Amino acid sequence: MGFRSENAQRAAKKCSDHHKTWTLLQIAHEWYLQELMVPYVRQSMLMNNAITSAGFLKYMMTEARNPNYIYLGTMTLTYLEALQNFRTGLRVGDIDRIASSKAVFATLFHARHHPNYQEIEIMEAVQRHSVPEELLPFYNETEAVCLSEDGESGEGLDFKAEIVNKDVQSWMPRGVPSGEDWFLKITMKPIRNKARQMMSTPANTRTTSQQSTGARSKPDLSAQVLAWRAQLRSKKYLKDPCKEDVCHVSLTSEELDPSLLEITVRAENLRKKYFDKTFVDSQNDDLPEEPVYVTKKERTEKCLISNRTKSEICDITSNMLATIVNVDVKDSLTSEFRKMMPLCKVKKSDLLKFHDIVLDVCAQQDELFLHEDL
Repeated sequence: MGFRSENAQRAAKKCSDHHKTWTLLQIAHEWYLQELMVPYVRQSMLMNNAITSAGFLKYMMTEARNPNYIYLGTMTLTYLEALQNFRTGLRVGDIDRIASSKAVFATLFHARHHPNYQEIEIMEAVQRHSVPEELLPFYNETEAVCLSEDGESGEGLDFKAEIVNKDVQSWMPRGVPSGEDWFLKITMKPIRNKARQMMSTPANTRTTSQQSTGARSKPDLSAQVLAWRAQLRSKKYLKDPCKEDVCHVSLTSEELDPSLLEITVRAENLRKKYFDKTFVDSQNDDLPEEPVYVTKKERTEKCLISNRTKSEICDITSNMLATIVNVDVKDSLTSEFRKMMPLCKVKKSDLLKFHDIVLDVCAQQDELFLHEDL
C-alpha cells in the first residue's frame, strides 16, 4: 500500500484515510480467507473428501487447535466478513444483510472502552426494536438511500443529506443566505436535476449525483494479497493448524493475551451488562471496567497501579481497606481516606501514596497470619 515512513504507517494504523482503510480491510479479508482454506483443502485432497464451504467451516471451528488459526478464522475473519456484508447491504439497500452484520460486530464496541459507540449502538438497537409494525417497512426502506440510477450506491441518510446540502449551497448567493434563499434553491432543485439530466444524457455522460455516488471500478488487489500471503508463509504463522501447543502471537511476533481467544463471548457478556445497567437497573455499579486486552504487555501496563485512573485507584484502595482485620487501624485509615475526598479535588499522586500505605498494612497483616499458621 506504500506506507513506508513511520508517519504513514501510524496514519494507516489510526485509519485516518477511510478509503485506504477500506482497501486494507479488503486485502486482509482476502488473504485471511485464502490462507485459512489451504490446510483444509490439502487435508480434503489427501483424504479424497469433497471440498465444501460447510466442510471448511467445520474444520475451522471444531478441528483446528492452533490458537493463531482459531483467532484469525473464527474471530478476525468473522468480523471482516460482517463489515463486508454491512457495506454491501448499505450499498444495495439489503436490510437483512445490514441487520445480520450489525448483530455480529456490534459487540466489538463493548470489548474495548468505546463509551460513545456503545451508547449509539445500544440506542439504535432499542429504537429499531421499538418501531411500530406499521412503520417498520418505511424504517427498513430508508435504512440506506440511493440517489443515482445504478442502485448500488446506497448510503446512510446523513451522507446523502450532506451531498444534497452541498449541491444546494453551490447555488446560494454570496453572504449569509436568508430563509427565502433556502426555500427558493431547495424548491428549484428537482427542476435543476431534471435539466441537468436532459443535458447530460445525449452526450452519454453521467450527472453530478451519479459522478459523486455512482459505482466505481473495483481495484485489482491480487498483487497486494499475494504479497501478504507470501509474508504469512515466510513466518509459518498458520503452520500445523491442528497443533494445540503453539504460542499465540501477532504477525509481528508479539505475544497476545489469552483472553483474546474469548473476545466474542466476553464482549457479548459486557454488552448485556451494559444494556441491563442502562435500561433495567441504572443503580447497579457492578459493570466491569476491564476491557479485553490484546497483548500481554498491554495487560501488564494496564494493571500497574500508576497507570490506573483515580476512580480505579480508589476502588482498589477501598477493597484493600475492607480486608484489614485490626479494627483500630482500619478505622484510622478509612477516616484518613474519606478526608481525601471528593475525588475531583484529590491529586493522583496523593492517592498513590495512600494506596502504598494501605498495601504495606495488608502485607504486614498477611505476614503476621503466616507466622501464626507456622
